[in-house]
Amino acid sequence: MRTFPRLLLTILVITFCVPQSALADKGLGIGFTVLPNGDNSKVANNNQLWFALKAGESASRRFQVTSSSDIIQSISFTYKNLLVEDGQVRAGNETSEFEYWFKTDADNLRLSPGDNRIVTLTVKVPKGVSDGVYRSYLRVGASSAVENKVKRTGTYGIVKNDVGFLQQIYVLVGKGQDTLLDFEIDGIQGYLDGSGDKHLKVGFENTGDLPLGLRVLVELNSLEFEGLSFGPYQGGSEPILKRGDKGFADLNVGSDVAEGRYKVRIRASQGEIVKNKVVEVTLDFPESDSNLNGITMLVGIMLLLLGSILALLGIRKVKSNRTKVAEIS
Repeated sequence: MRTFPRLLLTILVITFCVPQSALADKGLGIGFTVLPNGDNSKVANNNQLWFALKAGESASRRFQVTSSSDIIQSISFTYKNLLVEDGQVRAGNETSEFEYWFKTDADNLRLSPGDNRIVTLTVKVPKGVSDGVYRSYLRVGASSAVENKVKRTGTYGIVKNDVGFLQQIYVLVGKGQDTLLDFEIDGIQGYLDGSGDKHLKVGFENTGDLPLGLRVLVELNSLEFEGLSFGPYQGGSEPILKRGDKGFADLNVGSDVAEGRYKVRIRASQGEIVKNKVVEVTLDFPESDSNLNGITMLVGIMLLLLGSILALLGIRKVKSNRTKVAEIS
């Protein structure tokens, strides 16, 4: 029976110690941040590459690329097609059919260790393009070239490494900057994350034609204890791209907020559009579905391991019985 503890240990090591994601090349690294235009625009005063313009017009956004490497890196900008696979949006491997709409002012960019560069991306929609939404991915790549000189032949090989960052580009062609931006605040609830921190999820529905990236502020005032208040807590919503879509802002409130009845003041804004809502709710903080899913998966793995061990024990017992029968015969 000594082999079974070893077998169990091997299974546990395989199950829990295999990495779940690949690490990027340790010598390369970049940071990427889209910069708000700061002009109170409905689509440009955020950290998304969103554009709204008419066919034949052009618009620009700026973003910052920062080196987090200790080597000189070559930075490239390419455009990938967008796929919606089983309801999930992701970048494809093909070049975007709208590649010729996009141009940066930083071709052949090189970054020294710790440097950063602000890059302007300009979108020009050709005349005659039909009104609608056009989406692609910008891929910001960082690469290095290590020259391995071969003296015997007088030639050398190039070994290239590459890491990249993907950012979705959303282009709404139609009414341009006059396109309607509108949204509704759609409730609030609490949950507990895996680290024991409490969170507030504020819901929103897009009731306009422009994508949403809302700035959100929440204050809590207790209805049970006079003078007890929490906040304000600030954050941003996830992208809510089109009319009818729903999303939320997730605000970490730490461990201070107790469960109970509250008057909640919610303020959300994008560009010049600002909405306020006051609601009275009972807040509790149940564990999130992701935590419960993790526990369920862990239980499932343990049951699978137990089943495998019992099956192996059964096989060993059958073999032992067959040996005894053979000896008796």
